Amino acid sequence: MMHVRSARPRLAAVVFASGLLAAGGLASAQDAAKPAADLPPGKEVFDKAVEAMGGRKKLDDIKSITYKVSMAESMGPGAPESIIVNGLLPDQVHLKGTFAEGETAVMVFNGKHAWSTEPGDEEPTLDDPEQIQTMMPLFCPQVMLLGAPKVYKTMETTEKTEFNGKGCYKVKMSDEKGERTASVFINADNAAVEGIEIVFDAEMGLFGRVTVLERKEVDGVHLISKMKMHMPFGDETMELSFSDFTFNKVEKKLFDVPESLKEEIKAVDDLKKGGGEGTEGGIK
Repeated sequence: MMHVRSARPRLAAVVFASGLLAAGGLASAQDAAKPAADLPPGKEVFDKAVEAMGGRKKLDDIKSITYKVSMAESMGPGAPESIIVNGLLPDQVHLKGTFAEGETAVMVFNGKHAWSTEPGDEEPTLDDPEQIQTMMPLFCPQVMLLGAPKVYKTMETTEKTEFNGKGCYKVKMSDEKGERTASVFINADNAAVEGIEIVFDAEMGLFGRVTVLERKEVDGVHLISKMKMHMPFGDETMELSFSDFTFNKVEKKLFDVPESLKEEIKAVDDLKKGGGEGTEGGIK
């Protein structure tokens, strides 16, 4: 029997409020695109960003990353005070939220499936992996940027624009199937990543966007340490800080499928193989 949540869990509420619900209303003269002839290839622009982050060799040596996420302002009663992110490159994430009362919640994406456990849960529940994939560039930008060369196979410079008062190339990246996309704003002068954008519904103008505020050098690698995340309803934003970075300390067992979910996951996978519409978090 499929175990489906009847309400949005508390950790997921923070993640998806900051990611999937992020919306438009952010365009301004400052961010207006400027026509540019002879735009450099997207891969060339992103390769320069990789060098600015620390260089290909240093980044290739990073197999995993751990860091703490802190919010400048509370998202309200029941929201976690902090979140620990364990990222296994290129795209697996394990988020553990800690609440004021000492309880914890976990969300996991292991590259194929997703599940979560909330305070009071006896067993983990399957979630929609596509939702976590979609929000990852916004809530886990360090994981996204470090793993980008292996995840995104197509990179296209779509325009030269002004982002956060700086001249940037906007590079749209897509995976092999074209199912996962993200745009990165890369400084045209020093190749620093200035922001990331995810489009959820182009026709409705729904998108999520982060603006990089500060960076920190860790073992020769320049990582985002503070950013502003644009929220729904116009110019509402949330500020996030990242700290306590460590590399190559993540245990792979964090991403092992829980025993209680193996049968459910097999049922979903079998349905998909048969051409059905199986989805984690239930079958539709």
